Amino acid sequence: MSTPTLTVRAVELFERPVRLRMPFRFGVMTLTEAPQCFVRERIEREDGTSHWGAAAELLAPKWFDKNLTLSNEDNFDQLRLSLALAADAYTADRGARHTVSLVDTIAGHPGQVNDGLPESLEDVIATYGRTYFKLKVGGDLAADLARLSEIAAVLDKISQPYHVSLDGNEQYDDIDTLLELWRRMQEAPRLRRLVESILFIEQPIARAHAFDNDVSALSRVKPVIVDESDDSLEAFPRARALGYSGISMQVLQRLLQVHPQCRALRRLERRGRHSARFDAGRSACGRG
Repeated sequence: MSTPTLTVRAVELFERPVRLRMPFRFGVMTLTEAPQCFVRERIEREDGTSHWGAAAELLAPKWFDKNLTLSNEDNFDQLRLSLALAADAYTADRGARHTVSLVDTIAGHPGQVNDGLPESLEDVIATYGRTYFKLKVGGDLAADLARLSEIAAVLDKISQPYHVSLDGNEQYDDIDTLLELWRRMQEAPRLRRLVESILFIEQPIARAHAFDNDVSALSRVKPVIVDESDDSLEAFPRARALGYSGISMQVLQRLLQVHPQCRALRRLERRGRHSARFDAGRSACGRG
């Protein structure tokens, strides 16, 4: 009898606060209250049928990390992050986004590591069939255009549609230089399909100048979002007022900020300024 193949198609996480009927002590910890996490999953069988299942467990402080310098809330956040990363890993598939750094090998098979895993963008596509990509740019117009052209030569070999985002990582000093990059990209025949495949542009301008000028001239063409500049509860409304389309959600960061930012979004919606905004979700510690 063969072992059945099961695929996790969806993971939903929920919490509720729990107060224990009586204190419970284990190790150095006397537990009186803690969040209880509920996990709901949709599992798909080989024949295409799927079913939902659920499980629950307390997020018990000092259960795994017994460091006494950490507070209960620190431990709760550690466990929440572990759950988020696990959910992210279990639902990884062909739609996962591969990040192409500024030093990654683009084409060929370099064989530098020789551990059986992909070592170039071309290898990644051949091995995993990726169609979503995050492309880093470095703030040098000529170098960025040359590298994007090299990347496009590999991506354009993908038969099905592919999708990319540009991650500036604060490498551009102002919107004018960024607009010049965009103009040259649009004019380059080798970048035509890549340009059409761009979903959004992430934090292209250094945070010291990100809020100096309106970015609507670019965000009207492609959404421009903030990442590193999202450092306070006022950052999102301020960014929206300057033409930014949304924010990038990092798992650990958003565990602490997502609810206040949602309240900020609702304020904008009440003012009639809610159009063309979105969140880009990711985990800085998760898969590439």
